[in-house]
Parts: sequence; C-alpha cells; structure tokens
Amino acid sequence: MAISYISAVVASSATSTSLGTTTLTTPSFTPNAGDLLVAKIATGDERVTSTSVTDTQGNTWTKRVQSTQTTNNALVAIWTAVASSATSMTVSAVQTNAASSTGFPEGLCVERYSGATVAASPATNTVLIAQGSAIQSTITSTVANSVIVWLDSDWAPAPGTPAYISPASATGTYYQDANGSFYYAQQAAASVGSQTYGMSAPTNQKPALAAMEIIPAAPVRSTSLVLGQAVGRAALF
Repeated sequence: MAISYISAVVASSATSTSLGTTTLTTPSFTPNAGDLLVAKIATGDERVTSTSVTDTQGNTWTKRVQSTQTTNNALVAIWTAVASSATSMTVSAVQTNAASSTGFPEGLCVERYSGATVAASPATNTVLIAQGSAIQSTITSTVANSVIVWLDSDWAPAPGTPAYISPASATGTYYQDANGSFYYAQQAAASVGSQTYGMSAPTNQKPALAAMEIIPAAPVRSTSLVLGQAVGRAALF
C-alpha cells in the first residue's frame, strides 16, 4: 500500500512559561480511521522538553525521537499515533520548561498519512548543527517506498524564505520569530539506504534536526476475497 501525505495542522506560541508547562493545541480536524498521525514538536530553547502528546479521541501517542538537550540549542521531537475514528479532534502537546526565563517560541505540527505505519524499532536521526554549517543530515531508510518525516528548529533564527533539499516538501506552515524558527517537511524514500534531508535556506541557522521513517502499511485483504480463495481450494479436493 502506497503512503500518501494528506494534510497538516499547526499551532505555535511565541512565549513559553517560566519554570512550568506550556500546552499547544491544534485547530480541529477530522482524520480518517487508521490514519497515521505524526506530531512534530519544536522549541526555541533546549531547556524546554517535550513531555506529552494527547488528543480528544483518546489515541495513544508514542515519542519516537527527541534531540539532545544541550546549552544554547533548540530542541525537537517526533511522536506518532493512529486515528481510531473519523471524528473531529484536536491534538495537544505539553512542553515542560526548566528555564528561569520566558519568551522562547514553541511549535506543534500534526501531519496525517494514509497507507502508513511505524516499524517496531523505526529508523530515526537527530543532530545539532553548528551555526553556519550545512543544514542537513542523513537517515538510513529500511523499507522501499517509505517516507521520511522531519523538522528543523533554528535556535539562532535567520530570516528568509525556506528552501528544502530535494525531494523534500514542506508540510505545516513554517514559523519565524526573533527567538526561534520552525520548519516541517516530509520526503519520499524510494529505495533502502542513506537519505539526505535538510534545508538550503535560510542560511546561517543553528538548527536542531530530527527525522524518522514511516513505512507502507500491509495491504488489507477483503473478507470476500479470502473466503472465495478458500472455497476455490476446497473445490479441488
């Protein structure tokens, strides 16, 4: 079954809460039952960590990857869940702030994919990149025709129009702020092996990148087809 990117919703906040928690909640949207939901969390400060993700359908969310908390860097994380029904919902992400100051932006982008699932131990990658260096990294895909979902949080924001390294395309609306900028993207991985992901602009970023692989879901065989095959076999005996 081929993976299809459907849509994304975004919530952003320009201010985190000092020594407490901040909750971001998306606008409401209606998934299809079985859609893979990918929540991408971005913060402008490494002292703000991604604590939990929940939604109004009550789906179970799993944190798949989070960047290392290192002084003077941004922080990024990716969570996933499966939509249990085709009913309107919102997604909320809680970030915990261990800093003694406020004003750092935070972002949440929730993407929807059909025909997708997550491996028991999915391929992931995360990296902190020195300011002025190439804004890119690699992840090794494990299944043909998979998709790499990723995000970039820039701690030293460089304003400008974003440009993504091919074959990536943007998903949620990007966010630029004097204290941090966030970019969300996905790209196809037709074959197994090393996949380069990242951005060519804005330059002079100091980014935290995180990526993970989502893989094609096994096709669902219809009950009538299975029964028909069984009857056909029985007729041979």
